Amino acid sequence: MAIRMKRATTGPTRGLGSRTRGLRLALAALLPGLVLWAGCAGRGVARVEQGLGELRGELATLGRAQAELRDTQTGLRDAQAALAREMAEVREALQAADARAREGLREQERARTQALASLDAALGRIQEVEARLEAVRGSVVRLEATLDALRDELDRLEAIAPPPQPQTGPPPTTPPEQLYVRALDRYRAGEFGQAVLDFEEFVAKFRSHPLAGNAQYWIGEAFFLHRDFQQAVVEFRKALDLAPRGEKSPDVLLRLGQAYRALKRPERAREVWEQLLRDFPMSEAARRARVALREGRDPGADK
Repeated sequence: MAIRMKRATTGPTRGLGSRTRGLRLALAALLPGLVLWAGCAGRGVARVEQGLGELRGELATLGRAQAELRDTQTGLRDAQAALAREMAEVREALQAADARAREGLREQERARTQALASLDAALGRIQEVEARLEAVRGSVVRLEATLDALRDELDRLEAIAPPPQPQTGPPPTTPPEQLYVRALDRYRAGEFGQAVLDFEEFVAKFRSHPLAGNAQYWIGEAFFLHRDFQQAVVEFRKALDLAPRGEKSPDVLLRLGQAYRALKRPERAREVWEQLLRDFPMSEAARRARVALREGRDPGADK
């Protein structure tokens, strides 16, 4: 019985050992291949890990480059903003400078305009003063000519005046020549008012005397020199009525035309001067009137 049980136990054990040995043999046969495969697999994993490491390095490099690029972009944006601010400041400065320049130009133009206006005003005043001086010169020339004529006439009258006669009866009246000479003396001394009264007395007393026209001329001349041209016209007309072709008639016509011109009546002045040229063409007064008609200026300035 015991022997049967021992056999029964030994049979399966022998089969298991057999299988174990087979497995060992199989493993022994497979072990070199597994080792080879494991080695190959390890080298592949190493290469993969190496590639991953390289990728990680490249990614890190790219990350650093990207960070640097972001920093660069940030710097560029900051620089661009700063440049924009500088450009804005420059633009404002240029606009301010342009405004100041324009204002300066306007100030210069205003100053130039004011200077030109002042210059024109000064030139106008200078011309006015020159015109007054010219008028004064003309008046002086006319007065000198008048005084020369008075001196000549006084000398002539003194030469022809009769010697005083002894009084045998009541004192005689003042001779006309003496009254005329007295009036001339006062006129020459500048006593125009009294001279006019004396000449008027002479004309009233001796209207038919050859010197009556001359006396009336000096009355008109006194008013003319005092620029009372309206009254001068009246007195010169009286002189022409007294002596149409007297010694002073050419001068009367010349002065009458000048008085009309001073009264802004050039047509009447032309008529009078044309009459002077017709009636006394060879006189000095006619020569001056001819120049005045030709050149349109005051014949009193032409000597």
